[in-house]
Parts: sequence; C-alpha cells; structure tokens
Amino acid sequence: MTGVWGDIDNDGDLDLFIGNYHIPSNPASNYLYRNNGNGTFTDISTSAGVKTNDQTRSVHMADINQDGFVDIYVCNLLQQNTYWKNNGNNTFTNNVYASGLTDTQISMGAIFFDYDNDGDPDVYLTHDANQANIMYENNGNGTFSDVSASTNLNVVGQGMGVDHGDINNDGHLDIYVTNLGPNFLLLNDGNGSFTEIAEAAGVADGGGMGWGCFFVDYDNDGWEDLYVINDSQFGPVGNKLYKNNGDNTFTLVSDASSPLFSFFAGRGGTWSDFNNDGFPEITVANGQDSVGIQIFENQNSLNNWIGFELEGTTDARDAFGARIQITTTNGIKIDEKTGGSSYASQSTHRIYFGLGQGIATDIIVTWPNGSVDSLGDFAINQIHSIQQEFILEDLDNDGFFTDVDCDDNNENVNPGMYEIIYNGFDDDCNPLTFDDDFDQDGFNLADDCNDTNPNINPDASEIPYNGIDDDCNEATLDDDLDQDGFILANDCDDNNPDVNPDAAEITYNSIDDDCNQATLDDDLDQDGFNLANDCDDNNPNVNPNAAEITYNGIDDDCNETTLDDDLDQDGFNFAEDCDDNNPNVNPDAAEIANNGIDEDCVDGDFMTGVHQIANNQINIYPNPITQFLYLVYDGSDALEYRLYNNLGKLLDANLVSSDPIPTSHLSAGAYYLVIKNDGKIVALEKIIKF
Repeated sequence: MTGVWGDIDNDGDLDLFIGNYHIPSNPASNYLYRNNGNGTFTDISTSAGVKTNDQTRSVHMADINQDGFVDIYVCNLLQQNTYWKNNGNNTFTNNVYASGLTDTQISMGAIFFDYDNDGDPDVYLTHDANQANIMYENNGNGTFSDVSASTNLNVVGQGMGVDHGDINNDGHLDIYVTNLGPNFLLLNDGNGSFTEIAEAAGVADGGGMGWGCFFVDYDNDGWEDLYVINDSQFGPVGNKLYKNNGDNTFTLVSDASSPLFSFFAGRGGTWSDFNNDGFPEITVANGQDSVGIQIFENQNSLNNWIGFELEGTTDARDAFGARIQITTTNGIKIDEKTGGSSYASQSTHRIYFGLGQGIATDIIVTWPNGSVDSLGDFAINQIHSIQQEFILEDLDNDGFFTDVDCDDNNENVNPGMYEIIYNGFDDDCNPLTFDDDFDQDGFNLADDCNDTNPNINPDASEIPYNGIDDDCNEATLDDDLDQDGFILANDCDDNNPDVNPDAAEITYNSIDDDCNQATLDDDLDQDGFNLANDCDDNNPNVNPNAAEITYNGIDDDCNETTLDDDLDQDGFNFAEDCDDNNPNVNPDAAEIANNGIDEDCVDGDFMTGVHQIANNQINIYPNPITQFLYLVYDGSDALEYRLYNNLGKLLDANLVSSDPIPTSHLSAGAYYLVIKNDGKIVALEKIIKF
C-alpha cells in the first residue's frame, strides 16, 4: 500500500518500512527492512516488534518524542493508529495510548510539522467518510492534545492526501487537503487558528476525487505552487497544477493538453529533483488498472534556486522536522523536512526554495531539539549539505562566540554599536544584515538598497534593478566594475564595438572579460594568448620556452596545479616534484613519505603544524593535503579531532590515532582542523586541499 524511508538506527543509510494492503481473507503484514549498508537489506520486522496485520493506509517518520531516534506513525483504517516509538536498539514499542495520538476512525493520511512555531512536531490527520480531521498539538513532554476545534482544523469531508507549505511567505505553514468533493486550503493565521480559503484561492477543485497533493515551487519564482492528483476514472476531472499568484490566489496552468493533466486513476504523488538541475520533477502513481507510474520532467529553467540536505548529529540523523528559514526578495521563506505526506507517499528528503531572479540570505536552520544554526549566505543554484553542530568562533574578536554574538538584545555584545533588531541577528555573525553601512554613506543596509531614494548616492546615476543597487551588491546591473564607462548591464556585450574597442573580443554567449575574468577572451597571463587558446599544450607557440607536459590538453596557463607547473621554482615541475623517493628533489629537506606525494608541490618543502599540548606535541601533516592527513601525537591523552569546511560544517570527527585520515574525497579549498582534549580546544590548524 505504501512505504517510508528513514534512518532508524542513525548509521547513515536509509531503512524501509512498508505498509501492506490488508485483505481479511489473505492478510499481509507490515514490514521493516534494515539497510545493511552494502546494497542488501535484512527483514527485522519480527525482532523489531512491528510485524502486525493492520489496515494500513499511510506511514510516516518523525522523531515524535525528540529523543534522537526517528519513530514511525502508522495510519490505519477503522482500527487504532500505531505510534512505534524507537527504543534506540532496532526495536520499537507501541506508544500510541501513552502519547495521546489515538485514532480509530477511517484514518487516511497525516503530516508532521510545527504548526504553532513552538519548536516541536505536531501532527494533522485526515479522515474519509465525512469524519472530522484531527489536529494534535505536541505538549513538549511526550504527550499530545486534540486542538482540532480551537484551530478550526476539524474540517469534515472525505479527506485523503495532505501537505504543508507557506503559500504567502509569512513564516507560518499552511495546509492543503484533498477530498471527494471540494478540497480544503487552510491558511495559517499565525495566532493558533486557520481559515479555510480554497474557494477564494481558486484551488477547491470541487468536481474531482482528490488523492495525492503537494506544494512545490515548480517554476522557482519564490511562491509555493500546488499539484493535485485526481482519480479521473471515478470522476471526469484530470490532475491539476495551480500556480501561486503571490496574493493568496492560484491560477490553473495545466489543461487537457498538458501531460500533467494525466487523465487516469491517480492515487499517490511526490516531487523530487531527479536530474539535480534545481527544478523539481513530479511523479504520479496511478491505480492498478491504469498506466502505473508516470514521471514528468520539469522543462523550466529561468529562475534561481537553492537546495539543502540536512543531517542531524545530536538529533536523529534524518533530521525530520528540521526547519530552514531564508530571506529572499519575496520575503522570508520557511520549510520543514518531512518523512511522509501527500497520500501514501514520500517526497524528496531535500528542501528546495525558488528565488525568482533574486538570492538567498540569512539562512537559519532550527533543528528538532531546538538548537539553531545561523549560516549566513550560501551560493545559489546549488545543493548544500548542512550538518548539525557548527564550530563556534569569535568572528569579530570581541570576546563573544557566534552562539551569543548574534543577539541584538544583549547589551554586552558590541555595547558601543547602534544595533537594528533583525530577527535577533546582527552583523557580528553575518556581514549582510540590515544594520550594516558598508559604504559608510550614513545609510545602513536596510535603507541603502533603494534606487528610488534621491538621498542615497545623489551623485550617482542609479538604474533600478529589483530595488537593489550597487550599495548592497557590487555585481548588480548598475555597476561599472572595470571603470570603463559602461555599467554591468551593457558591459558584457561582445558585439558592442564601443565596449573595450581596443580589445580583440571573442563572442562567448555574449559575455566577455568585463564581466567574468575567466571567459574565453581573457589573456590572464598576458602572454598574447587568450583563454580559448592558452590551455593547449600541443600548440608550440604557447609558452615556447616552457617544457610542456600534455595533461588533458590543459597546462599551467589555465590551472596553476597542472602537471607542468614548477610551483616552488626548484627546477622540478609538478609531475616530478611530488616524489619523496627522488633524491634530487629538495635534497636538503627531510622528506616524509606519503604515498609519494608531499608539499614540495605546493609551498616549498615539508611543512608540519606542530602544537604543544601540556608536555607533549601533536604534528599535523602534510599541509596542503592530497590523499591523507596524518596526526602524530606522542602523549597518552585521548584527543579528539574535528574537521570542518570553511562554512563551519562538520565533515569528520574521531579520536586521534596513528591511522591516516582519508581526504581524497574532499574538494579543493580551505578547511579547519580542531583538536580537543577533554572537550577543550587545544589546537586549531587551517588545512589547504588541492
């Protein structure tokens, strides 16, 4: 009937719970399969205590009691729902009565999310047969209370699928429920209650028999759209894609000619970015006598986006219930990671946000246990992996770490600075918050981005661009970055003879070196060859005095770490300079063999980080790293190491030992190695990876 994926044992791989369709004459049990981590699974249904013959309709995973292990909630038909509490040892206990999450009605679907923004997971249950839906509020102590009436969520119908989404970007999650008859769109009023607006919003879909549904920003314009799956063989209504207009109304954008119309016996449905291009695909599961599974590839490509993968450390590894908040040109957007929704379905574990033509700033993750990571800004049009528990630093050297340094209301944080309260975060943690005056013109960032304000840069010719000018972003359209008299809007046109008239331009997607110093018409090393030709080892006219070594047709003119470089100018190029066993390479240096690769290739001879710990030393080498990082400690203390990327994400943690730390999987860049003794930092080393 249905299934849900989640990491029940926090070992880093996904396990599978299956709810089977119950036929009294031939009952089928539910099953739990544990992932062995090698491409195979073990049936642990009996030993785990979950092999029951139930009338299962949907299954969901969430850390309901917030103990660090993901639990399983099962919606059953005309029998008690089940709350399988994870005991942390691959066994489960039915905790449904103790928790208060009871339901013996015609339970069809559920969605776990924090409806009241108090930091713990609540749950909304849908019912068939004109039975009222139930909203259970988490009391924060392992029990739940029925608040269906007080929240106005006790709507009555023949409910099936359900999903949450913030349709108006107000920081509160709204609910959509499919039905046999008009569907429900329940707008979160932000005060503990909801208002039903489906008809006014244009998404009631009254003639259909609705099953699956989900919010998805299909065109990445920054507003959550809605897809509804109908059983067209029961009622002659196809599936529907509604586009969010940004004003609490939607427009139907799929018709009978659209593949998404899908005039079949629709049941479940999900979305996921199958091809990792940032634009979500849609999957529909149809009934037994229909066409089966359909996958609809998204053809949109015009807007910006950002994606996140979340991993808990002190919380359950899946981090179901974790919330991300970002600031965009369309307001503050939120979403939560969910383990099961729609109808008998589960969408991607990733969280995506459409950004329109804007960017994402002030990224904040609130984890299920209430801890908060303030992450600043990430690159757009990329998927970012975020792990709970970032390293605490004193970024501005004022004596406060980042856990307290973002509090505008703390009089001890920057006492002499005029602070503007902005979600409790100030510029100590993020250089792009509203109380910054970057260009020191007397306007802080909250006011400095207004092109239409005549008092801001009165001597500058401003060009409005989404209300954002170069005071806030040096790469907006009204910048003249190379000071040639052309602003960025015009400075990228290779076909304009007035742009750099003395330069030989090579058309490259109409973008030249005025906008990007790594495009094809750049001569980065000023040897007379532009970038289009400067990477050819086989061209005898490129660096004729250099001994070139062919390396995929790319040489050191384009990449300073290719094989024909002599980075330390000792007469050996990169191909030879990494050989510890060659006595002619740095003969006066003490070499330490490391798979034949040492730091002669990057910055002279062997260089190690040496740190004194009490009466002992720890040596950290090599630096820069390639395949491995070594930690050699001559003491007996049990030291712990932690490796972070330059954004503060924890990548690896373990006890210091003689075993090398593999680093070949790391991308090029800067990393930070922290050594701890008895919980205290005793060494901090910046590591470079080539």
